[in-house]
This record gives sequence, structure tokens and C-alpha cells, in this order.
Amino acid sequence: MAICVYQSNSTTFRTTQVSPETCVEDYRVVTSLEYQEYLTLKGQVISGPAEFDAAVAGSLWGFFFTTTIVFWLIAKKCGLVLSAVRRF
Repeated sequence: MAICVYQSNSTTFRTTQVSPETCVEDYRVVTSLEYQEYLTLKGQVISGPAEFDAAVAGSLWGFFFTTTIVFWLIAKKCGLVLSAVRRF
């Protein structure tokens, strides 16, 4: 995939990601480094991946684990009630 940049007027740029063969005459194929420089000049800073936060990951894991156990307990109790109803 290539990044194609089209300047519609003196200040507005439109970008699209396409294969280099589909860039038409009005578009210019740029490398990812050129595109990052363009975004930096435009004021949009490209940041890397976010830092891993173990506390947030642990709390999410605990929430979903607890939710799973609660759902299992509810299903187990519903099964006991249904089996009791079948016996009568």
C-alpha cells in the first residue's frame, strides 16, 4: 500500500492509501517517512503505541473473570431449579 497525497488548493491536502498503480495524475505517491514529516508540519504528532499499564490490565482481567464466574453461578442455580421442577 502506498500513501497518495492530493493538494486540492494551496492549503488543503487529501490523503488516501491505495496501491501505487491506482494513484492518478493529480496524486503524488509519498513514503511513510514523507507522510510523517507532512503530519508533523501540519501539527499532528504521530505517537507510538501506548505504554502497558499492568494495574489497568489486572483490573480488567479481574472484572471479566468475576463476571464469568457470576454467569456460571447463575446458570448453575437455574439448572438446579429446572431439575427440581422436572422431578415434580
